[in-house]
Amino acid sequence: MLNRALSFILIFSFALTFITINAQTKVQAKLGILLSSDNNKITRLKSKDRLKPGDKFRIFVQPLSSSHVYVVFTDDKEATLLSSEVKGKKLQKDKLIILPSENEFYEFDNLSTNCKISIICEADKNAQIEKLFQSAESIPKANWVSYEAEIAKSAAKDLNDKSDKPFQIAGNVRAANDDFLNKLQLYTGKDKLYKSYEVEIKK
Repeated sequence: MLNRALSFILIFSFALTFITINAQTKVQAKLGILLSSDNNKITRLKSKDRLKPGDKFRIFVQPLSSSHVYVVFTDDKEATLLSSEVKGKKLQKDKLIILPSENEFYEFDNLSTNCKISIICEADKNAQIEKLFQSAESIPKANWVSYEAEIAKSAAKDLNDKSDKPFQIAGNVRAANDDFLNKLQLYTGKDKLYKSYEVEIKK
């Protein structure tokens, strides 16, 4: 009877440990990119969109579990870490990041025909990303894309991704933030989640 009791305790302890590990490695975040184009028409950016120079965008990331967040913008020549101010910091649950800020936009120019915005959320610090952007916020594109391919491959099976359905946000640019926040999509991954938006710039 004692041996059976000990066996039960060991199995039960292992089950609790397994559940705890899985709970710790689950990464969830609400993500979205607000696009302002055509005389301040506000929509959500979708991958494979065709845009024009002068179109503007604002990035929203809200981790639902404590996470390290990396946002990288890649054009024809280089990759830039847009989230450099939070590099190395673990963001607490429900902490909202708006890039570049709640009142500003990034703007697409006419220097590149293809651009990519990549959002990575991880339970632990990504030493490789930290190392790549240690000395500068921008690095040669080739230095980033090979490692990004590894991230995409490892995260592909874990990502729970709702389809990007187009919708239009009512109101002007300044009033759109709250509306956009309420419509952010939820993504879930194990250890990390990865979401990218590839767009074409029409010159």
